[in-house]
Amino acid sequence: MHGETVRSTDEIVDTVERALMSPTGALLHVITDPTLRAPSPEVPAGVMNGDRP
Repeated sequence: MHGETVRSTDEIVDTVERALMSPTGALLHVITDPTLRAPSPEVPAGVMNGDRP
């Protein structure tokens, strides 16, 4: 099984591409910064009613 550690956003694309090419599967260890927060998702007006923007 293929395994890699990702330490920066610059490494993500190449690492995922190598993981997808592995014939035996892959395990990715992605190190994140626990002090950063993901942005809150925003839902455009009307989307909840089935309308599209």
